[in-house]
Amino acid sequence: MRSITFLSVLLCACSMLSAADPQKFSPAEQEVLNAMNVRVEADAKHDGSLARYIADDCIFSDDMGRVFTKAQFLDDKLPPPSTTRSETGATSLSTYTEMRQC
Repeated sequence: MRSITFLSVLLCACSMLSAADPQKFSPAEQEVLNAMNVRVEADAKHDGSLARYIADDCIFSDDMGRVFTKAQFLDDKLPPPSTTRSETGATSLSTYTEMRQC
């Protein structure tokens, strides 16, 4: 019973020590991580800013084996056009605005 208790305490102490010591990166590794974070943020914006981080001749493929150019890939990443709808009596009008910026 003592050995199980000792082992439990030892495991807890080891896990606390490893959690308290954050991983340190070399300057080159940190530069790569920073560039990756900027690219991920640009991708999350869905405003076309991701284009600057992708080479013009880059080719993408998906799980189905379909191949996409940079333009096709970015076109899929942008949000759909916005829609404005107005109704007056029996008449309705929908206006679609393109939001594409590349």
